[in-house]
Amino acid sequence: MKSPSARPLAYFITFTTYGTHLIGDETGSVDKTHNQYRTPFVAPNRRREAKARGRMKERAYLLNPKAREIVREAILRACRRYGWHPRAIHVRTNHIHGVVTADAEPDLVLSAWKAFATRALNESREEPGRKRRWTEKGSKRRVWTEEQLANAIDYVVNRQGEKMEVWTED
Repeated sequence: MKSPSARPLAYFITFTTYGTHLIGDETGSVDKTHNQYRTPFVAPNRRREAKARGRMKERAYLLNPKAREIVREAILRACRRYGWHPRAIHVRTNHIHGVVTADAEPDLVLSAWKAFATRALNESREEPGRKRRWTEKGSKRRVWTEEQLANAIDYVVNRQGEKMEVWTED
């Protein structure tokens, strides 16, 4: 077990666009008991999904190609601003994966990424007036070993299907 004060090599950050990965849907989702590396997703549950859908205040949000590019660049700007070292970023239609080395808590990284992306999208006029772009939370896995780091980067870059807006340090 790692010391609570120890810093991992990196964080593997994932967050989804609003309304696209509801708890209980068949695509799989994460909650506080299903958020560890290699643990299974929340089991599909139609009642839980319907309840989540009923709480939605806006329609689901999908990122078009221009918006994906804007989000990728905004995340890289956040990393430069805070002195974080991005390893890999992949902005998909309905979710974002990133691996980053940061001398900060993962909640701060996730929050900054969402804030920078939201600001950039608002300034670009992509869906002006939209209030919700992201799910409330996200996954913030700690990467402790070089092997885990290589696997996380490979997953982000190569195991997401068709490449969309990808950035790697190579």
